[in-house]
Amino acid sequence: MNDLLKMKNRTSDKATPTGSGGPIVFTTTGDKYIVTPSVPIDIYRWGIIYTTAKDATSMVVTLAKRVTAGSDTGRVVQDTMTDTAARAAGVVVQRETILPVAQATAEDGSLRNVDPAGPIEINPGQEAVFAVTDAADATGIGYIFVEYIEKPFAGSRVVAVAV
Repeated sequence: MNDLLKMKNRTSDKATPTGSGGPIVFTTTGDKYIVTPSVPIDIYRWGIIYTTAKDATSMVVTLAKRVTAGSDTGRVVQDTMTDTAARAAGVVVQRETILPVAQATAEDGSLRNVDPAGPIEINPGQEAVFAVTDAADATGIGYIFVEYIEKPFAGSRVVAVAV
């Protein structure tokens, strides 16, 4: 496989680029991890690695795309993970972004996938923002991870600028 198309993984080491180091606390809402790529990326999987147990209350984490890095204008939620189970330290929960969201009956009577989701495309100048929108009640600490493929820095996804 071409080196440019190998799956890469990035794990949060700060709550946000200006946050303190260490794991993310999932008991408060807000932006928890931001990925600002320098080349186009397609996100295929993302999730949470718990380092401290989470209680059984509902927790919602969203993956949103900022069309302009650093600005919430035009921010659009691309995927949502709802975790209502108690989780022990060391447990990993994840979301695949390429699963079909619906099926329809084709002309021959078979089922076909309709409107498949993902991969989630993030271009240079944009950001992937992972936010807790409904916090765990009392416990839950860990890291957010994202798996993606870097795309070649060329083509219609990137504006060519003469310097």
